[in-house]
Amino acid sequence: PTGSGQCALHGGTAENNDMCRVPCLSDFFTCGFSRKDLSKLNGQYSAEERSNILSLGLGTSGGTFKAVIGHAARAKPSVIILENVDEMTKPDSPNVRYLWTAFENVGYGGSSKCFSTADYHLPQRRKRVFFVMLNCEAFGYTLDEAGSTAATMLNTTELFKCKSAPTLKEFLLPDSSPRVVAELGRRLANIESRPQNKTYGP
Repeated sequence: PTGSGQCALHGGTAENNDMCRVPCLSDFFTCGFSRKDLSKLNGQYSAEERSNILSLGLGTSGGTFKAVIGHAARAKPSVIILENVDEMTKPDSPNVRYLWTAFENVGYGGSSKCFSTADYHLPQRRKRVFFVMLNCEAFGYTLDEAGSTAATMLNTTELFKCKSAPTLKEFLLPDSSPRVVAELGRRLANIESRPQNKTYGP
C-alpha cells in the first residue's frame, strides 16, 4: 500500500498541495508528532481542550498524531519511536491515556521515558519524552511483553549519560574554526547583498 504527502524536497507546500506518493513499507518508523498544541505555553485552547487535543484531533498536534496512528495501522512497522514534550509523561493526562489506547487498538505495546538533554552532552536542560512502540504481532508479544521489552530498550540509554554537561563554550566550535569563518562570511555577504532600507523624509 502507498500513501501521499506534501514533499518539501520536490516542492510540495500547503499552498500548492503538490503530493508525492509514499510507499508504506517500513520496519522502523521514527517521528515527532507536533507538540505545538500540547505545550502548556500555548494559550489557543482552554485547559479542557488542551487535555483532549489528541482525542479531539485539534490543531497540528491532533492532526499529526492521527496521521501517525493511520500509518501504524496501514504499514505495520515493527518498531515506532515517537518524541514529544514532557507534558506527555503525565499518567493522569487524557492525552497520554488516549495515546496508549490508540496504539493498543492498532496492535502496539510499548513504554516511555523522559530525558534531559543535559544528561547527554548538550549544554541545555530541555526535557523531552520518547516512546518506543513494538508491533505485538511482528514480535509475537502480548501487550505486557511489548511494554517490558520497550522499557528495557529505553533504559539502556543510562549507559550513555554524562556526569556533567559541557559548557556552551566547550560545546561550540571555536571562532577560528574554518567552518565558523566560512559561515560568517556567507552571512555577511548575504546581508550586504540585500537592498538598503529606504528612508523617508517628513
